[in-house]
Amino acid sequence: MLSGDRSVRGGHPISIKMKPEDFFVEEIAEIPKNERGRYLIVKAEVIDWDTNKVVEAMASALRISRKRISYAGTKDKRATKIQYFCINAPVDVSDLAFNGFRVLETFRSDHYLKLGDLTANHFRIRFQGPDDSWIMDQYTAMMERGGFPNYFGQQRFGSRRSNTHDIGRLIVMGKYEDAVRLYIYDERYDTEDYRRKFIETLDHASALEEFPRTLKFERSLIGYYAQHHTFEGAFDALPKNLAIMFVHAYQSYLFNKMLSARIERYGLNTAIPGDVAYPVDTYFNPDKSRPIEVNEINVNRINELIRSDKIRITIPIIGSEVGPDRSEFGEIEARILEEEHVETDMFRNREYPHLSSTGDRRIVSAKPLNFSVSGNVMDFILGRGIYATTLISEFGDLMDRSVSSDWL
Repeated sequence: MLSGDRSVRGGHPISIKMKPEDFFVEEIAEIPKNERGRYLIVKAEVIDWDTNKVVEAMASALRISRKRISYAGTKDKRATKIQYFCINAPVDVSDLAFNGFRVLETFRSDHYLKLGDLTANHFRIRFQGPDDSWIMDQYTAMMERGGFPNYFGQQRFGSRRSNTHDIGRLIVMGKYEDAVRLYIYDERYDTEDYRRKFIETLDHASALEEFPRTLKFERSLIGYYAQHHTFEGAFDALPKNLAIMFVHAYQSYLFNKMLSARIERYGLNTAIPGDVAYPVDTYFNPDKSRPIEVNEINVNRINELIRSDKIRITIPIIGSEVGPDRSEFGEIEARILEEEHVETDMFRNREYPHLSSTGDRRIVSAKPLNFSVSGNVMDFILGRGIYATTLISEFGDLMDRSVSSDWL
């Protein structure tokens, strides 16, 4: 299991992303404006672009380093997105436009935009399969169950090549050469001869001629090998925010396994002593500054607050500073790590610190806001980091027509 999505098995197949305009998402962000602010904020429409690649295209057009551009959230490639970007450079974006990208608004701010600086995302998704009444019936049943499991969605692991977490596992285990090899060629998914040929021969000169220039990240790794004659350290050739996403994908895989085990053991929203809960806002964004430890005395009250959507139970996103819980369920979390042959300290990468991850906590369930469906179009809002594809998987057997992930 990768995404852990609980599809309605035996239900209607639901197809999405037939065309980029069929999957619309707009970021909802509260970015303070200041006419003399240090940073230029760009609100743009982005169609059928990877987030990392559109940043590179912006940087190239503006003739600045891509490191000068940050963003609040990664989005599916095969979609129409309204996204915010932050530029830390004295540039003029009045003429910044290219195929699939146009500027909608600009303003200055003293707030440096970073990943996660969103309030929510507004989705409008056209689908094929069941009729509107079926979707509404499934939505009603889901809400009565207390929401949907907050799994990381399939795109977290790669849509065409679902191996991102496998690469992350190898990085965590310190098997860097194996990780690079798997990124360049995975026999489970790749049919291109040039991929297989390079891994078998390590003929970097031929590979740089044969690999399409659109495969920029693969070419960067091959270029590193051409210069150093080793894959050790090759992830330094990739943008740091891309390289760490392999590790994040593996952490997401572990989280999904733990969440599935949690649901099987206790159900979706039942608190037990030893759990850690967070208050949540209307969008189900957690307030991580106010953790609540569940104990024998408050457990009944906690479950009441869960039912009223005031708080949510969390489970760990395993990292160097976040391990299994001190609860009965923590024993199952620890067992999953044992089965993976992974320990928390392995997420502290001393050789390549930028590939380290301290870990986090994530709520186990969420609900959509303002949900409606009409004419085979679903319209709803989700809090930051909550996957629309995970929600839709509650309504039927999801068939994602996109052929590539957001950052691979």
